[in-house]
Amino acid sequence: YFRDMIDDLDELKTNVNARQEYAKRHAWIMGRKVDEIVITAMNQAANGTTGAGSAFTLAMANELFTYMGDNAVPMDGDRYAVISPKGWTDLMAIPQFSSADYVPEGEMPYKGSAGTAKRWFSFYWFVQEGRDGDDGALPKTGDVRTGFAWHRNSIGSHEQQGITTETDRNVPAQAYDLVSKLAYGAVIIDGDGIYKLNHDETVVPT
Repeated sequence: YFRDMIDDLDELKTNVNARQEYAKRHAWIMGRKVDEIVITAMNQAANGTTGAGSAFTLAMANELFTYMGDNAVPMDGDRYAVISPKGWTDLMAIPQFSSADYVPEGEMPYKGSAGTAKRWFSFYWFVQEGRDGDDGALPKTGDVRTGFAWHRNSIGSHEQQGITTETDRNVPAQAYDLVSKLAYGAVIIDGDGIYKLNHDETVVPT
């Protein structure tokens, strides 16, 4: 649930459709809330790298790949990995991740998106931005950030009601009420198919 009030006089001071712009903002906020719900569920998983004192390394990627294989997690194109911007810069220091010799352009999910998404080591890797404490930000304990790797079938989510946004006239306030809401939940289906990518964000890769 999220609410904004748009004053009539404020609308007169801009050259944009304020209600439309606020509705776009609400959609973004609700999307981040969905991210938070899914991340909170995945954070209940028990398995993962230690993380303290280490940037994200090739050894951690090897550990992840081995774990998934040992637990018979299908290598069917539905493996995903999400990491923080700092974690992504750690990955970019790994030649096997950043070099076209290992990851050709044809393996890029989106053309021109080398800084945001990539298929590597059987996983679709992407970045989740956000400050500590923001809705949808990856969790952090001390200096250790937690990213996640998972198989699509290992986490379940249900949308009881999708994002809805309503605009109603508030006559006493001489303004418009803009209210957005959704009903959404997520739960772990198979904990063996989720792996925490813990890494210390104060450490510079070597």
